[in-house]
Amino acid sequence: MSASGSADPLKITVNGATYDLAIERGGRIAHTVTSRGADLRWERDFRSGSSGMGETVAQSANGDFFTDNMDTTKRGLRLGPTKTTITLTDSIPACQGYWFFENRDSASTRYVYFTRKKDADEVVVSKIIPSTNLEATTAVNQPQYFQVAGATNIDAGRPDRHNGSWFHCLHTEGANAGTLAIQQLVSSAVGDADDDWDPHGTSFANAGVSVLFYVDAIEGNAPKFARILAGGAQVSTVSQTTAAAVLVEANWATAGVIGDISYICRNATSHAGLSFISRADNLHAWDPSGNSYGVVPGIGTLATATVGGGGALGLGLVPYGDRVFYSRASNLWQVIGTSSAKNISVDQLSYYTSAPNITAPIRLRYLEGTALGDWVYWAYSATETGGSSSYILAMHYERSKVSGQPVTWYTIAQESAQIRGMFIDSEQRLWYGLQGAATVKWLQLALDGSPDASVRGNISSTYEWYGPEIDATHFGLNTPEITLQYRYAFVEIEGGTANCSWQTKYYLDGGTVTSLGSALTTTSGNLNWTVGTSDTGRRLRMRFTATTNGSHVTSTDPKVLRLMVYARSPDQVRAVVMPTDQRNLFETTKILRKLVDAGPITTREPDTNETYTAYFKSANTVWFATDSGYSQGVELTWNRYVVSA
Repeated sequence: MSASGSADPLKITVNGATYDLAIERGGRIAHTVTSRGADLRWERDFRSGSSGMGETVAQSANGDFFTDNMDTTKRGLRLGPTKTTITLTDSIPACQGYWFFENRDSASTRYVYFTRKKDADEVVVSKIIPSTNLEATTAVNQPQYFQVAGATNIDAGRPDRHNGSWFHCLHTEGANAGTLAIQQLVSSAVGDADDDWDPHGTSFANAGVSVLFYVDAIEGNAPKFARILAGGAQVSTVSQTTAAAVLVEANWATAGVIGDISYICRNATSHAGLSFISRADNLHAWDPSGNSYGVVPGIGTLATATVGGGGALGLGLVPYGDRVFYSRASNLWQVIGTSSAKNISVDQLSYYTSAPNITAPIRLRYLEGTALGDWVYWAYSATETGGSSSYILAMHYERSKVSGQPVTWYTIAQESAQIRGMFIDSEQRLWYGLQGAATVKWLQLALDGSPDASVRGNISSTYEWYGPEIDATHFGLNTPEITLQYRYAFVEIEGGTANCSWQTKYYLDGGTVTSLGSALTTTSGNLNWTVGTSDTGRRLRMRFTATTNGSHVTSTDPKVLRLMVYARSPDQVRAVVMPTDQRNLFETTKILRKLVDAGPITTREPDTNETYTAYFKSANTVWFATDSGYSQGVELTWNRYVVSA
């Protein structure tokens, strides 16, 4: 509010025009506050974690819209787990198969292998030394390349273990397609030295192998090792005897067809007494007798996924408990046995929608996934072949906090490139590659599989939390249409450091983002809206941007514990103004009715000359009683925002 000039208790100024107030019977000036506004508060308490992402509008007490590289799964709004970056010799091109696996040398030193396409006729396997976070490159054959001369298109197939050895496979098109279809990693050498690989020397009469997978003992049958031929969706098996048996073509049983041969198989798992084979068209159950059938009804039809097309559709297949999860485009299916399939993707949340001026991870595609404990992690990207932004979604299955939802979703990491190849190693590290770069990264997880790591954040990095939109009902009122005046926000920080700043921001009524006050670092504090400047609105969305500098220490854990927003509902005001010689009753009414629902109007008090923002609700011609009879004027009602800072 502001004051100017001497006060006149009989005059009021509305939108720059001055009017006389009516004098009612008994000498009462027709200007009264019919009801006083109330002080209000909304709180987002981060101390007990989050009920998950997807709340475009607040549905619960502790929900999030989404986050970029922030973690709300446990106590506090925290920086996401530290990302460790490893640079590779070869870049990661757009292809179909990206696979991690882990092996140990004779001294039990562990290595992480990352395999993917290099070019049209070659696949590369990078050996990564976790103890140094470096790729093995000094030996003659590190990285390891598998080249098929004359191939027009080659890709990395799914690897798996057989009797203590890892086997890798290729699916190819063009000349010599079946050459080097399977390779055995006989043993990992110490450090940078060359590993011992034994390539399969027998050519296949088709386009190689797309999938290798171990088959549990089913229906009294012995465990087996299975392969799926890339050129026809055909499966065959070899008895579980020795690893060497895999490299002898004659040991493989006759192939059987898996559904429509125009779709190649992408992934497979043997789980809970069943074998599941995933493709772009459907998830197929398969048994050793050669029977197969799709288990997700009404899934529709997509373009055929040949070796040279179809992208990553069908790659996501994760066993979990008594079920498997199968990804297909923007859908994520939970399959129990062979008779129960349910879409549990985050986009199935009815209240998860887009919002103005915010780019949210909505209706993206589920690519690879992996699981540990009660947590399942998914690469979530704009397309299966690229995109400017992608996310790691964390799905907590046993702790849904929203009624009617089977899982709770979180966004724990974001990258500007496409995330590919998800894998959790024996040290609870979550690995992934970045398409278009020569880079893999890992995040440390807790022993239970949660993102509750002991190291947080990276130097010179930015982290975002987007809160759900709220209105007057979330402040305890039953009038969502009312405009509130926002006074200040209180931000409670724990473990703050000078190397990590927290900037509070907000959106009003779907508008652009505005910073609120200065960034906080080590201490909690109040952040004030400027009275009369972007401090009123029907809808409010809060946001935090955390920024680390070059001195950030990852072992620190700065966090926001609570965010409280204080607001005030408006006073309700009634007044009757009189026409003048220059403006008759009709003209006065016409002018004032244009102000109804026209947004904020500057108004001056009659007794103090203070100006404030008013929202006019009505302007009607009325008769009113005076000491000498009756007269006519214009009755106005409005909401008044007069709270001082």
